[in-house]
Amino acid sequence: MCSFCDFTNHYIFESGECKKVERPNCKISDTNGNCLRCEGPYFANEVCIEVDSIAKDSNCVMYESSNSCLICAPGFYSNSGSCAKAVGGGAVTNCKINLRDTC
Repeated sequence: MCSFCDFTNHYIFESGECKKVERPNCKISDTNGNCLRCEGPYFANEVCIEVDSIAKDSNCVMYESSNSCLICAPGFYSNSGSCAKAVGGGAVTNCKINLRDTC
């Protein structure tokens, strides 16, 4: 009998066994199969929901809601939910997430 399923690959424990649940655009899910982080222009609210078309930002890597960017591409930082170019025009060397001109 299984005591812990591979939730990183979208398996949940149900009726004594591990069952795969389909979560389109889901990158990370919890042990209950609820999506925590989504790919592309989607945000997580148990499942992945597409971001409003007017809020899509080509420099956004991860959204936190239908109209707010959480993490921006290198060289950009999240400013009130939108991606703004980092001060000085470039990314801080070896920085994963910019906060204006700091890492």
